[in-house]
Amino acid sequence: MNPTKLNGSKFPQQRFCAYETDNQPDNEGVMSVLLGLRPACIIRNALAQEQSAALANAYLDQSAQRRHDGVPAYEIGLGSYGLTPDDYFGRVPGARADMEAIYAAAGVHLPSMAQEILQATVDPGVVVRPARHGGRAAMEFRATHFVDEGPLALKAHEDRGQTDGYEFGAAHRVCGFNFYVLTPDDQEGAALRMWNIVPDARTKRALGVEKTGYPYPTELLADTPFIDIRPRAGDLLLFAADGVHAVTSSKAASKARIVFQSFAGMIDGQIVRWT
Repeated sequence: MNPTKLNGSKFPQQRFCAYETDNQPDNEGVMSVLLGLRPACIIRNALAQEQSAALANAYLDQSAQRRHDGVPAYEIGLGSYGLTPDDYFGRVPGARADMEAIYAAAGVHLPSMAQEILQATVDPGVVVRPARHGGRAAMEFRATHFVDEGPLALKAHEDRGQTDGYEFGAAHRVCGFNFYVLTPDDQEGAALRMWNIVPDARTKRALGVEKTGYPYPTELLADTPFIDIRPRAGDLLLFAADGVHAVTSSKAASKARIVFQSFAGMIDGQIVRWT
């Protein structure tokens, strides 16, 4: 029997909002998301405008491929969704080389910047590292160019269902860790929409998304509160990706949207990252 609404855990109403800071991340904002106390932390201007533009141009100079998982987007790099750990980690070296070419062309080494940001916002001694499998390290980022098709550029989904069999399946919370380098000039659309629900296992099984997390019927979300977060070029967004979220389509003339995407989560007191 299909559910008529989504059941699961929710943030308290007073905490269901994005923590925002400018230029400099801080411990409270980052850790509150990793620990599941807030849904999101957005760091405005984490990248200088010249850095964002250089990364966007370097991406556009490469040959991106349509995503293999049916999501309406093009990408360079690699995500673990739909791949076994052996498949994913086996493809990482080639995908990492493609991403390193972008960083070199832009003169911006995003993995090093991300490492510095996370290390600067946690207590001394906390390890920040890529996820591992068989002695191999996960990707740091993949670059995604969304293609707006319909009211949602990316359908409602959650990213916990994509972690089965991986080390990062044990993460306390699955958090998106995204740098935005090109965004539409649009104040009505082009948002990350987050609904206040982390679906429970029973709901996932009933919908048949326990292994994929994608997609959730939007009609089941009609009565669920949501927030829209509109990142701009240069912003870094950390958000609770195990809650249901989507990307709304842009209404601007130029809909180009390029995001350097990754995930982060706490495992045994360490911050582990992957794509």
